[in-house]
Amino acid sequence: MPLPLFVPPGVGEVIKIRDTKETTIKLSSADTNGEFAFLEHRMAPYASGAALHIHKKSREAIYVVHGEIEFIVGDAKETGGAGSLLHIPPFAPHGFTNASDKEALLLFMLYPVNNRDDYMRGLGELTKDGRNPTREELAAHMERYDQFLL
Repeated sequence: MPLPLFVPPGVGEVIKIRDTKETTIKLSSADTNGEFAFLEHRMAPYASGAALHIHKKSREAIYVVHGEIEFIVGDAKETGGAGSLLHIPPFAPHGFTNASDKEALLLFMLYPVNNRDDYMRGLGELTKDGRNPTREELAAHMERYDQFLL
């Protein structure tokens, strides 16, 4: 019989993305038999997030714990403060950024996960030591994990 998994504060694999973002894998695809992943994502003030993109297979939910996030939802922009939730079905164009002068903390749930853990690890490697990957490098990396730039 599988046991529940308790993940206390400060525990999880931490991945630095540039010097403005940090993702902590709280539940990995291995923890859930590939069914979903749960990530904690910290963004520095004015940090860019994800450019407009879609997922063809997976759904995503983004919950704002604190801070203020500017979401791009299709052709519209929505500002989400603490307690806001964005649910993204397959093929829905979306993106986000921290447009405020305060740190933001987001929770992401992705399902099915499409090995999102390795996506985040790879993004950390692509942006390591202040490196800015080309759009082509970024797009190639993203497409391996069901994320397609628009």
